[in-house]
Amino acid sequence: MLTAPIFFCCQSATGVGAILFEMKFSNRNGGAEESSALSQPADAKTRQIRIAEIAAEIEAAATARIRSDAPAARIEPPDERAIARKYGVRELVYPDSEQVKALIEYLDNVIENGRSSLVPKTAVLVVQAFLQGTLTRQNITKGPRMSPEEFDALQAPYYIAARITAKVFRERKERAEKKGGLYETTYLSVSHFADLLANLLDPGCKWLRTRTIPADVLDLMESLREFLLLYPEMRRKGRAV
Repeated sequence: MLTAPIFFCCQSATGVGAILFEMKFSNRNGGAEESSALSQPADAKTRQIRIAEIAAEIEAAATARIRSDAPAARIEPPDERAIARKYGVRELVYPDSEQVKALIEYLDNVIENGRSSLVPKTAVLVVQAFLQGTLTRQNITKGPRMSPEEFDALQAPYYIAARITAKVFRERKERAEKKGGLYETTYLSVSHFADLLANLLDPGCKWLRTRTIPADVLDLMESLREFLLLYPEMRRKGRAV
């Protein structure tokens, strides 16, 4: 008497009848109270109401189970450029891989030969503009309508660049000390890289005209090369690096 109505209601539940049927009957020995409640004399209307309540409970349990098994939705990172446009902050144009590659090849050649070759001006201009824009992000103040997530997204490019610069300086200093030498550069900052690139764009730059690069400039070029090599990976990891 109990089996047929519950089986009928379970079959009417959307696509989960087999699971629901097992749920009600797997506890037959321990579910005496439920069974006896339905087996007691009752009019047809009360019985139908009770069956509908059981079906609804089973349907809700199955839905919750399906949702718990579903993969978690991917949380997309905030769009830094959209946030910048929203609050009137200068947008950052990230150099593409080909521009970065061209600049690294130029730096490799200068570091190896100690003399300047043809400057890839487009690549230098794009990277220099990006670094200058990154420097402005350190002075942003949080507005009253700006959420903490938006503020963090706007400041993240500068903090990532600053952390990479600190990492490059620390590692170069450690390498010099291991060799028994003294790393003469006292500190390194993102602005040093921006100034170096500005000099490469300046036709009046003395060492660029003579094509003979001073030792301190070569050292800065080596640091910039390491910065450019590290930046893509560190940017993927985000501010928490």
